[in-house]
Amino acid sequence: MEKRKFYYGTLLFGSLLMLSSCVDDNYDLDDIDTTTAIKFDNLVVPVNLESIYLDQVLKVDDEDPSNPVIIFTDGQGKQRYAIKKGGEFKAEPVFLKLLEATSYASVNSFPLPINGNQIQEITTEYEYLIGAGKVDNSIVRIYKMGLMNPMEINLEFKYSSSNNIPQITNLVLEIPESFTAYYKGAEFTNGEVGVDIVNGELDSPILVYAMDFGNGIEPSGEAGSKSLQFKGNIGIKSGTVNSSADGLMASFSMSPFTANEISGEINYEIETPEFEGISLEDLPDFLREGESSLIIQNPQLYLNFGNPTTADFYTSLIIEPIGNGGETLTFPMDGFSESVILAADYSFLPYVNEYPGAMYLNNEEVTSQLPYILYGEGLPEYINFSLGTSYIRGDVLNLTLGDELNIGGKYTFFSPLAFEASSRILYQKTETDFFGDDMEAVNVTNLELSAFPSTNLPFDLTLTVYPLNKEGNHIYSNGKEISAYGIVKANANGSEILDINLSTPFTGLDGVEYKVSAIFMDDEALSPDQFIKLDHIRAKVTGEYVTKL
Repeated sequence: MEKRKFYYGTLLFGSLLMLSSCVDDNYDLDDIDTTTAIKFDNLVVPVNLESIYLDQVLKVDDEDPSNPVIIFTDGQGKQRYAIKKGGEFKAEPVFLKLLEATSYASVNSFPLPINGNQIQEITTEYEYLIGAGKVDNSIVRIYKMGLMNPMEINLEFKYSSSNNIPQITNLVLEIPESFTAYYKGAEFTNGEVGVDIVNGELDSPILVYAMDFGNGIEPSGEAGSKSLQFKGNIGIKSGTVNSSADGLMASFSMSPFTANEISGEINYEIETPEFEGISLEDLPDFLREGESSLIIQNPQLYLNFGNPTTADFYTSLIIEPIGNGGETLTFPMDGFSESVILAADYSFLPYVNEYPGAMYLNNEEVTSQLPYILYGEGLPEYINFSLGTSYIRGDVLNLTLGDELNIGGKYTFFSPLAFEASSRILYQKTETDFFGDDMEAVNVTNLELSAFPSTNLPFDLTLTVYPLNKEGNHIYSNGKEISAYGIVKANANGSEILDINLSTPFTGLDGVEYKVSAIFMDDEALSPDQFIKLDHIRAKVTGEYVTKL
C-alpha cells in the first residue's frame, strides 16, 4: 500500500485551528456549543497513480529454481508468461536374470547305419529344459540366445559288446543351422561340422555360443515359475569306417549352458520414476481467487527415458491438482521408444530440439482437458506429476541378461499461462492519507474521481473505486460497502477522461483503492508488458469539515 500526503486540506484545517486559539480564556465555554461546520465544494486532491504492469504483480525470480513462472518469447517474438518445471528422474534398473540350463540335454543314442564302409545320414532328437522359476517373468518370446557359458557338444561311439571301435574318418556332423558353433577355433554356421575322432570320441568338443530359434520359443507356466523347453535334431551327415561296424552305437552329449543375451520379446514392468511437481503456493492472490480461472494454454510435457533396450515404453501420465479438489487426469502414452512429447498444439514447441526423435502424442482428450487442470474455484497449491504402471514392452535385440540396465532421463513441463474465457482478474492499487490526520472529521456528501486511462489490453476493463478509512479498510454506510465504477475502453490511449462519482454520504475518508477488473472474451495469454495506467487523477471532495472552536 502506498502512502501519499497531500496538504491542501491541511492548510484549510490549520487556519480553522488558529481561529479557535483567539477565544478569551476568561470566558467559560463549557455550556456553549462550539461545534463549527465548514462547508466546501469540489476540493481537488491530485493523485498520481503509477502505471500498473503485470510484471509488478506476477513476479519472476530467475534466481529461485523452485519458482515455476518464467518469461519466454513466443513464435511471434512476443514475451509471455509460462509455467516451466523440469529435471532428471531415475527408476530402479532393469534386471533380467540369466537363463541357466543346469542339466545336460536329453539325447537318444542310436545305432550307426553303415553301407559298406560308408556311414549313412542319421539324426536324433535332443531336448533342453530350463526348469520352473529359472526363466525371468518378463520374457515373452525368445528368437535368439547368446551364451556366455557355451554349450559343449561331444560325440562318443560304442559297441554293444566290448569289441574295439573301428577307425572312423571323414566324419561330418549335423547340428542345427541356427547354432553359431566353433570347432578347433573355426566357426560353423551352416549346420555341418567336419570333426576328428580319436579313440572313439571327438578329439575336441564343438562349442556353441549362440542359438537361433527362428519364429521363437515361448516360456510356459505362471509368473514366478516360468520354464523353457526347446527341441531340435542333431546327427551324422557322413563318414567312413575302416572295418565292419555292425552294432556300433553313437551317443551325443550336450552340456549345460548359461545365456546372458537374448533377442526376443519382453514385457518388463519398470519401477515408476518419481517426478518433482509444481508448487503454486507463491503465485499472487489475484491469480488464486475464485474469480480467476487460470489455464495452461498450450501444455507440453517432454519426457525422455534413457532406453537401455530396443523395446518401447508403455505408460500413462497422471496429473493431480492438490488443494482445490480438482480432477485428476490420466493420459496414456503407449509405444514410444525413448522420447515422447505430449502437447495440445504443436505450432510452438520450444524444447523439441532437446528431445530428438521424439514421438508426438496429441488427441482430443489432451486438447480438451489438459488446458484446464488449473481451472476451478481458485488454483491448486500443487500440481503433482506421476507415471502410472510402466512397462518396457516389445521386441528387444541383444538384450543383456544378468546385469543392471539403468533407466533414467529428463523431463520438462512447459505451458504458457492464460486466463480462461470470461475469467475475471484484478489489478489493484491504493492511495491513503489524503489530508493528513484531519480528514476523518470530514462528512463527505460526494466524491468524484476523474482520470485519463490508457491500456494495451484488447478488451474493456471495469475500474472500481472504494473509499478507505484511516485503517485502510473499505468504508460502509448503513451496512453497505461504498463503491462506484467506470469502464475503461479496450486499448484506451489516455485521451479520454473517465469520471466516477460516489454520491452516498460517508465519513472517515482517508484514501481510495482502485481495482481494475478485466473480463476476458477469449483466452488471453499473459504478458509482462500488459498494463493499465491512470494519468492526471483528481479526487474532488464535497462536504463539510466539523470541529470544535
